[in-house]
Amino acid sequence: MRVAFVSTERDWGGGEVQLVRLGSLLSERGDEVLFLASAAGKLREAVPTGATCTLRTFPGRGRSPWSWLRARAALRAFRPQVVYLNDPRGVLLGGLASLGMGIPRIAARRAAFPIRSPGKYRRFADRIICVSKQVAAICRESGLPAERLRVVYDGADVERYAEIDRAEAAAAVRSLVDAHRGPSDVPVLLTAGKLTECKGHHVLLDALSRLVDRRWVLILLGEGERREALASRAAALGLADRVIMPGFRDDLPLLLCGTDVFVFPSLQEGLGSTVIEAMAAGVPIVATTAGGLPELLQPDEGPPIGLSVPPGDAEALATAIGAVLDDPESHADTRRARELARQRFSFDRMVGDTRAVMAELLA
Repeated sequence: MRVAFVSTERDWGGGEVQLVRLGSLLSERGDEVLFLASAAGKLREAVPTGATCTLRTFPGRGRSPWSWLRARAALRAFRPQVVYLNDPRGVLLGGLASLGMGIPRIAARRAAFPIRSPGKYRRFADRIICVSKQVAAICRESGLPAERLRVVYDGADVERYAEIDRAEAAAAVRSLVDAHRGPSDVPVLLTAGKLTECKGHHVLLDALSRLVDRRWVLILLGEGERREALASRAAALGLADRVIMPGFRDDLPLLLCGTDVFVFPSLQEGLGSTVIEAMAAGVPIVATTAGGLPELLQPDEGPPIGLSVPPGDAEALATAIGAVLDDPESHADTRRARELARQRFSFDRMVGDTRAVMAELLA
């Protein structure tokens, strides 16, 4: 199978991680893969080019006629059997670039909020892959045809967590805290994600300001436009010496395995692939009920595998974090979380389910 992936994002986020992993694994399994990416984007630096995986770029964010012409030329040369459109601007770019070629198109939908321009999905997407049932419900409410929607959960490299030495992980976390002159010998909270408003990091800081009499330090991983505002908020709340912001790190699995509590305060979330990583790591989880997060932490069968609170509720978040700090074993079924991550949210399953949607279009 020949598959072309289109991404217009300049930044590096969860959607880009999933896309690169999907394309890489398809390439490893013998499919021919083309990545069409912005020349100014970070994704192009992560694409593993080789015999069955190539990269072509276009200028800007795909909005200009030059971008469309460059993308169209790349598609004509590659002759894909399926085009995969990874973000909203990519739907327009890839849709216009492939007009008249008769190529089936798949659009990914990751955000859990109403679609602003549903028309382009109806015009350019033969299938829409939604990362959760909640995202699929929002797509239906936005007017997209239900028969085109398919739910494919994001994945994680869940098997690698079994290979991580917990003592080494704890040492790595302690070294990071020490390097930033954080408090020593206290429980470590960790959150990770793009530093944007919708991730709810400001709510987490407000929650932690209610726990100043407790022993903890927070590692806040990620980059984004809210970085300076969050640092200022932490200082204003008197938390500057207990909130560490080391930016983006590529050793998240190691850090997760050495962390005491993973907190995910998102206000809007399609699914939450970082929560899948925390599940695979077997770390106690406190998260909100935003978007598709309950599909991870509140499975249909059995009790919840972490504590969930309403999005934006700092008081409830503080209470849940405090409860886990007091008695983590009573509030987190980490063994079952690891099992669910392996069974339902592996990269292998994500690739297989996505390939099944592609095969459906080609049948």
